[in-house]
Amino acid sequence: MNGGANVFPRAYVDLWDAAQRQDTPALRAAQTRLMRTLALYGLDAAHSSGFGSFLKCTKYALQVRGIGQGHLMPPFAPLGAESRKAVERLLADLAE
Repeated sequence: MNGGANVFPRAYVDLWDAAQRQDTPALRAAQTRLMRTLALYGLDAAHSSGFGSFLKCTKYALQVRGIGQGHLMPPFAPLGAESRKAVERLLADLAE
């Protein structure tokens, strides 16, 4: 399952629904919104590399949404305060 679909399920459903209807304007709008969600994966890039940033940001975003506790197993460390705020801002900007 796509990590983004866990955090932004409505955006992915909207994309699927628009594709099924062959509604090109709605499909483009949904794709544009999904492209904005990709920012989530790099919000901790200064403190993590590759998969670490993706995992940390996704787990924290899910925690903010009330899904899970956001616990990470070593070697991953929790997000720092600055990155947590960046995730929270993105979630607010892309509120579903």
